[in-house]
Order: sequence, then structure tokens, then C-alpha cells
Amino acid sequence: MKAFSVDIKNNIAYLKFDLQGEKVNKIDLDAGTELQALLSDLKKEKQIKGVILYSGKPNTFIAGADIHLINSITSKVQGEELSQEAQGMADALEFFPIPIVAAIHGVCLGGGLEVALSCDYRVVSDHESTSLGLPETRLGIIPGMGGCVRLPKLIGAREALGIILAGSTVNSKKALRTGLADDVVPHELLLERAEAFLKKVQFKKRKKRVNIKGGLNALLLDKNPLGRALVFKLAKKNVLKETKGKYPAPLAALEVVKNALRTSQAEALKFEAKKFGDMSVTPVCKNLIQIFYVNEAIKKDSGVTSPVKPKDIHRIGVVGAGAMGGGIAQLAAYNDLPVRMKDVKYDALVLGLSSARKVFDKALERRKVDKYAYERKWTLIQPTLHYQGFQRLDFIIEAVVEDLKIKKKVFADLESNVSAETILATNTSSISIDSIAEDLKHPERVVGMHFFNPVHRMPLVEVIRGVKTSDEVVATTVALTKKFSKVPLVVKNSPGFLVNRILMPYLNEAGFLAQEGVSIEAIDQAALSFGMPMGPFTLMDEVGIDIVVKAGHVMKEAFKERAQMSSLVQAIYEAGRYGKKNKKGFYNYNNKMKRAGIAFDVRKHVSPTIREMAAHEIQQRLFYTMVNEACSCLEEEIVKNAQYLDMGMIFGTGFPPFRGGVLKYADVEGVSKIADTLLKWETQSKGRIHVSRLLTQTGKKFYG
Repeated sequence: MKAFSVDIKNNIAYLKFDLQGEKVNKIDLDAGTELQALLSDLKKEKQIKGVILYSGKPNTFIAGADIHLINSITSKVQGEELSQEAQGMADALEFFPIPIVAAIHGVCLGGGLEVALSCDYRVVSDHESTSLGLPETRLGIIPGMGGCVRLPKLIGAREALGIILAGSTVNSKKALRTGLADDVVPHELLLERAEAFLKKVQFKKRKKRVNIKGGLNALLLDKNPLGRALVFKLAKKNVLKETKGKYPAPLAALEVVKNALRTSQAEALKFEAKKFGDMSVTPVCKNLIQIFYVNEAIKKDSGVTSPVKPKDIHRIGVVGAGAMGGGIAQLAAYNDLPVRMKDVKYDALVLGLSSARKVFDKALERRKVDKYAYERKWTLIQPTLHYQGFQRLDFIIEAVVEDLKIKKKVFADLESNVSAETILATNTSSISIDSIAEDLKHPERVVGMHFFNPVHRMPLVEVIRGVKTSDEVVATTVALTKKFSKVPLVVKNSPGFLVNRILMPYLNEAGFLAQEGVSIEAIDQAALSFGMPMGPFTLMDEVGIDIVVKAGHVMKEAFKERAQMSSLVQAIYEAGRYGKKNKKGFYNYNNKMKRAGIAFDVRKHVSPTIREMAAHEIQQRLFYTMVNEACSCLEEEIVKNAQYLDMGMIFGTGFPPFRGGVLKYADVEGVSKIADTLLKWETQSKGRIHVSRLLTQTGKKFYG
């Protein structure tokens, strides 16, 4: 498949990368072979004084390497050889006898940035779509085309590690500031300015690849061995803090970068290839690539099987301010949608605006927006105590308290104050969509849109379809969720929907373990060791114990004995301990919201005799029950498939991505082993555990 074409003018070879049949450019072996052959031919063209490499795709330079190729690796040797082949292509660019400028507009990630790093210079467009980065560690691998070697040699260890270890991206301004880019130009004039840049450097190859900036810091930390040693020590400490040692790729990348700055390039590339091969066959890598595939599938999924077209949404309404309503309003405004935020109380509007402002302030501080964008987006939120202007809104999200009567009243008011075309969504975590819509004239336009807290951080949105919700409404809600850069997961209207339904047995089991005498600290620590972002008791304090209890009652009403709530959780709630929101939950909190130990009146509700239990046994109790409920959700077709279910739990609860999801964990742990263990517990649980039929199907695996 042809990928490159050449046009020679003004003694410059314009080398266009435009992979036929694909929406974006990506690097694979065929493209690499073609590029090397073209470069070999260009060497013979004596009149050429420079080369400009650019993309024929809109808003994309090169999106990265072919993930399918990486996923097909089955041995370390195969991975190492693949890396060496890719490095050969990069070397052909770097050692080309005349200067090459990469003219970069749009996405330049992974293998794309490694191609750009192999060029002599990088001229980057100022467009907001332009982003440069090496996200390989997010897939459980490391840059394998020379990125771990060339980037630190160009911009220094500090800046390079910041990009490589976190798999983060930088915009054009930061690329220029760090030395990654040589110039930033208007995107409309990219090729013209790239040509001018070539002439400015007098068609010379860059003699030294080093482009380190940063003044005194660079002198102290990048340009001397002692400073670099400190950089690497701190980087390793931060990696272990962030990953808990569960993700090997960042540590491997750290080794490669460290080696690259103390050895020859040839030896450094050889070491990089070996480490790439090592990482490419780890279970973590395979699981993270699987998550990538499922995420891509969800991005393409309209949420419905019919060919209905989603409606265009131009104006948003949020009813119910407060922290959650403010978070949703901020999300809409951040994505350039005007939003009217309504509440019946002035104080609630103040809280909602304050919540939104804090998120915008943080985005400005982290340079995700500039001052102009900050002010423009912030002013898109219009607070109001009335329904004026709601007739012109396309989509309204209700975010009032989790009470059916109140929600029904709000929706009745909305139906009287909006147009017949307005879609009405409820941000409920557990209440039936059908119950909310049952008294309305047009229940077909009612849909669930369950955001997770905090809204700006949590990537998942559950889109809940009621019995009468129309295809157009579902498709529009899915499209809007994508516009918000969130992951939309369409689920059936059922108590707890998907995420909370699977999460509640996990939280309940933590309560029962504590009642049996296992310490709360030991239970939380076991969950952390498993890979969860926080333990179950810490999570309940964060969410709010009152919210957990309300959701628990909804589940109990629906599922009877098998949704029994721990008496400990109920007792803590009745004692007025709601978690961080009132500084007292399972843990006490000081004025700075720092944890201050288990409270005495929590300990009096658990066994006075401490029961010692190994971490792996605690983990079985917690996560086997989670697997069991996940299987029940699949049986009832709450969600499309096992892969979507796992994405919901990863993005909705922080279930450890390196494990691939709840059901992928079940496959690795052994489905039969989990079923047998749960069957033993079933007889002891007095109806609390009812083993899913799907789980007991001998030999059943959720992933092929």
C-alpha cells in the first residue's frame, strides 16, 4: 500500500506521508521499507539541498506505530527484532546526508514523534490539535524506534522523562520551550515557513542533536553526572509511587534513558530494542493493548443498532447546581458549549460556580488552557434561579439529589418549560429511568447520563436506556458524551445499572470482613496491594457513606437476600458519620482533610477480637464477589459484552488496568477456581451469595 510521494521544487524535496485507505498515518514495516527506498533514491538527486517531511492527513502528522503489529509479538526475540527494524528506518532519516525538517501539524505520537526526532529539525504548527508525545508506557511497552535514546539527548533527561514515563503529550508552545520544536508557525503557513526555516539554517545538518533549554536548572540537572543521578533517583521514586511496581514499562524506559546518556548511540539503541522486546510480551502489555482496542471500539459505537443520526447539540442546561452540577456545567463549557445552570437556591448556584471555577483554575495552572480560552470558556456558564431561556436548550441534564419524588417533580417542571425537541437526561446513580419518566407525556426523550465524581477526572459516563427511550436520544447522548471526551457505556436500566451494581457487593463484603474482626486498615491495604486506587473503606468515605447506604437500599429492594448490606456500614451511617463531607467516616479527618486514623465509635461496631487474614484471602473475598456480580450482569445483558463491562469497571471504579478488567482477572485467576470457592461460601452466607449460573459453566472463559 503506497504511503509516500515526493514533489521537488526550489531544490527542496517535499516528502508527503499519506497512508492510502487509512484515516490517519501510522508506522508499519511496509511504510518503513518504502520510506527507506525513497530516501535511497533521493540521495541520487544532486540538486536537492533539503527535505521537508509532512503529512497529507488532516490534523495528524503520524498517530503512532501499528498497534496490531505490536500485539502480534509472541516472543522477546521477535519484539527485539521488530524494534531493530524500526530503528533502521529512523537511522535512515537521521543519517541522510542533507537536512530534513519535519513539518508537524496535528497529532504526532509514539512512532510519529520518533520519526520526527530522527529528522534534523522540527517546525510545528500552532494549531490546538497539535500534540507531541510518546504514550507507549500507557500500552505497557517503551518507545522502540529510538525515542528513549534521541529524546533525552535532544532536550535533556528531566523533560524527556516527563514525557516518556507518564506517556504524556505536550502542545506546540511547550515543545518550543523545551527544545523539542525548533520553531512554531501558523498552521496555514506550515510548509511555507518550513521552507523558510531550511533556508535560514542554510540547508545545514544539525551538527549536535542537543537542544537542552532551561538555564541554571539545565546546567545543574541535565549537563552534569551528579545532577542527572538526582534526576533519575527522583524519577524512579515517583514511578514507584504512581505505579506501586505493577507496571514494568516505565521502569524499563527509565533504564534505557539512563543508559542512553552514558553510552554510544549504537549501544543505546541495542539496549532499547532488548527492553522493548522484554516489555512487548508481558501480560500487562497485552492487557493494556486489549483495553486500547475496546476503547477504540466504543469510540466507533453509536450505542444503537439502527442507522439513526444523532441530533446536533448547541446549548446545554444543567438543573441542580452544587458540586456535581457545577462539574457537569464546567465540562460542557470546557468543550465550548453554552450552559445554563439552574437551581432553586442562590447558595447552591454559588457552590456550583465555585466548583466549576476551581477546575478551570487548575486547567489554567497546568497550561491546558491559556488566559484567553479560560475567560471565554468560563463565561459560557450562565447561572439562573428560573427557567427563562430553557425553551432554546437542546439537551438538559438533571443533577439534583438522589430522591425519586424530587426528580419526578423536576422532570414535570422541565416538560412544561422546554421545547418538544429537548432531550432530558438524569444524572442518577441508581434510580430507575423508567420510574422517573413514567408520568411524562414524552418518556421516549428521557435518558440516564450517569457521571462519576469528580466529573472532570473520571472518564466514564453510563448512558442508561429506559424501556421507552428512543434510538435517536441514545445516539445523541452517546455522541454528546464523546464530545465531552468521555467514554460512553450504554447499559440497560437496572438497579445500580452496571458499575454500582458490581461495586456494591465489593463494598458490602468489606463491611462483612470488618464485622468478622479483620481490621479496616488490613482490608484497605489488601485492595491497594491488588492494584485498586484506594481501599473500599477509603472509597466509601470519599463517595459519602450516606450515598452508599441509599444505593445499598435500592439494591436490597431489587435483589433481596443477595444484596444484604453490612450492619457495620448501616450503623456508621446512623451514627452520622458520612465520610469526608463531614470529616468523619470510617476514618477521622483533620481540617486539611488528611486521614487521622480509625475512630473509636467505628471500632465499637466491629469484633473486639482482631482476626488475622492473609492479604490474598481478603482479596478473594472482595474480588470473587465482584466477579460473581459481573457474571450476573452479563447474564441479564445489562451491557453489550464482557469487554465493555471490563471497560466500565476500569474507567468507573479504577479497577487496575494492568489486570485487564474484572472478567479478564477471572480468566487469569481461573473461572472454575472462583466458581468452586463461591459455591463453598454460598452455603455459609445465608443467601447473601448466590453463584451466577454463567460462572459455573465448566471451562467457560470470557476472553478467547
